[in-house]
Amino acid sequence: MPAVILFVAFFSPRVSVAADIFWILLPPAEGDWNNPVHWSTGTLPGNSDIARVDNNGTALISGGPVDIVSILLGDTLSGVVHQSDGMVTADALEVGVSSTYQLSGGTLQIDTEFLLDGTFDLAGVAGTVTHIWRWKPTFIFEITPACITPLRSGSNVHQQVCSGI
Repeated sequence: MPAVILFVAFFSPRVSVAADIFWILLPPAEGDWNNPVHWSTGTLPGNSDIARVDNNGTALISGGPVDIVSILLGDTLSGVVHQSDGMVTADALEVGVSSTYQLSGGTLQIDTEFLLDGTFDLAGVAGTVTHIWRWKPTFIFEITPACITPLRSGSNVHQQVCSGI
């Protein structure tokens, strides 16, 4: 059995233990996601990390790509991510109560799980989704300000949801 676990961990980097990296820029300042000084480790969260914005702060994504295991907004406090450009790929996105993910540009791809207890704001282009929206494994969506497109979906989601197209 240990050989199998070693094999999986060696060939699947996202199976490895993910590191929690915390957004440390204090509010009311907003800051660039891609600036390492804004993160607890002094490095940008990478494809084996969990990025946590949980200090009432706001992280701005204006470029990319960002490839990450998980983005967690708000656990004990609130958190905001505003994506205005770039490609963000995450296995999971969790938006806690009183927290917001705002997408005004670029593309957001959630590969496994989207847990929404707060607000997912399409920046007024296609509307705002709020409170308790859960996509579980087998769903892969590409999300832009104008369109939510299933790239692979389960039995109850089969079509694009677009606005103004």
